[in-house]
Amino acid sequence: MIVKTKDPDSVKSFWLNFGDLISDDDTIASASIDPNSDLTTITATIRGINPSSVTDNDGNSYRAGTLVGVTLSSGNLMTMYDILTRVTLGNGDACDRTFKLMPVSK
Repeated sequence: MIVKTKDPDSVKSFWLNFGDLISDDDTIASASIDPNSDLTTITATIRGINPSSVTDNDGNSYRAGTLVGVTLSSGNLMTMYDILTRVTLGNGDACDRTFKLMPVSK
């Protein structure tokens, strides 16, 4: 399970890697936050899908169409949120990835 933290007063974006769920000949066509997620005190929106390959600061490489950006704002201190992100692939298949977010004072 992926756990992220952020200050409840900040707006922060995270990139989620779906590469391990996608075959080498497919990419993400669309992404959404599951509307059934209990997010009454936090705002989660899709930022986008990586249009080209990228390498992060740790030297990890990700091919185009395998990362989904999620932007989060607000939230209650020390409340654990389960945020389910659903992607639809170019071939029509769907994949889900849930991550946990806990707002902490920073």
